[in-house]
Amino acid sequence: MVQALCHHFSSVLYVSLHIFLINLIQLWLFKRYDFVSMYTFRLVYYLIWHIGWGWVRLGY
Repeated sequence: MVQALCHHFSSVLYVSLHIFLINLIQLWLFKRYDFVSMYTFRLVYYLIWHIGWGWVRLGY
């Protein structure tokens, strides 16, 4: 039970940190370049994370 709770906490911590860093990168892109660059980064990130990683994780 405790091990499962620790694993859950570390997963939540990892995802939270990951989202925070992606948002910081987006903010930097928006300030440095423009909205289109920031939006393109977001689309490419989603493509890699949700489609690419999902495909790898499911073993296709």
